[in-house]
Amino acid sequence: MLDVSSRFFRRARFAATLRRVLAWPARVAEARRNFALLAQMSDRELSDIGLLRSDLFDCAALPPDEDPTRRLAAVRAARAWFAPKRGERAGDRLDGPPEPAPVRRGTADRQDRTGLVRA
Repeated sequence: MLDVSSRFFRRARFAATLRRVLAWPARVAEARRNFALLAQMSDRELSDIGLLRSDLFDCAALPPDEDPTRRLAAVRAARAWFAPKRGERAGDRLDGPPEPAPVRRGTADRQDRTGLVRA
């Protein structure tokens, strides 16, 4: 069996931390570049992807190294989850009122076409 010492794990952890620290400026630059591209979009383009201009203002307050696209994706997903589904809005119904429930046959009480109950 392969024996891996704790010294190896400490070195690996240190190397991962060092890589994360050295990559910080690149992460900040990319996050700001993505945010600038979104800020240049019109309100119509933002609404096409499920965002509002106020979402961008909210992301402007994030720390410089936090990626705004992750936050915006979470906001968009939450808005899509709580939005009315297609066909649930009043304007989406084109066929008029719903049909009445079918009449159950074979019971003691029966309804005729007028809706009156006969015994």
